[in-house]
Amino acid sequence: MNVTNKITLLVMFCFIIALFIMLPFVLYHINKSGQQEIEQYKQEELNRVKKSLQEYVDIAYVTLDTNYKNAMDRQ
Repeated sequence: MNVTNKITLLVMFCFIIALFIMLPFVLYHINKSGQQEIEQYKQEELNRVKKSLQEYVDIAYVTLDTNYKNAMDRQ
């Protein structure tokens, strides 16, 4: 084996070792980011649904109030 092949193997070995050292940190970061995005999406959707529900409740109150006033005006 000549020197060029030895250097090439050494460099490849160093890259492989660096990859295995960094891989757990990268996977942890990807997992953590994914969980944060899921939680953020969940909160945004929950807020959107709450707002929509509040609008429906407001519409129902206005409808009831209008119907009540119309019923009282007829009497």
